[in-house]
Amino acid sequence: MKKALFLFMVILTVVITSCRKDDSIDPNNLTGTTWAYSTSSNGVNYVETIKFTSRNNCTVDGVSTGATNYNVSLSGIYTYEPPDIYFEFHVEGASTLIGTINGNSLIIKNSGETTVYMKQ
Repeated sequence: MKKALFLFMVILTVVITSCRKDDSIDPNNLTGTTWAYSTSSNGVNYVETIKFTSRNNCTVDGVSTGATNYNVSLSGIYTYEPPDIYFEFHVEGASTLIGTINGNSLIIKNSGETTVYMKQ
């Protein structure tokens, strides 16, 4: 009976300690997240996604359907210094964008225009 009670206590201890929260998760790590923006105007639908593929790399994919059909795909690097995020893309020279993450929103202001991406 003592062996059974001891075994039960060991199993209970293992179960309780293995169910605690993992403290090693970095809340500022964007790796694996996807953010999307979509708009429709004059029969054209446009969807753009930003995927954070690693600690410093991202991809941007844009798809336009309707009256105009095209796909765009870019790779870039980013630096996240909460709440600000800095993107750099090499498209006909270097292009740098600055954004801010606020909860589930990624807000990028470029040339006076604001684009809001939502976390997926």
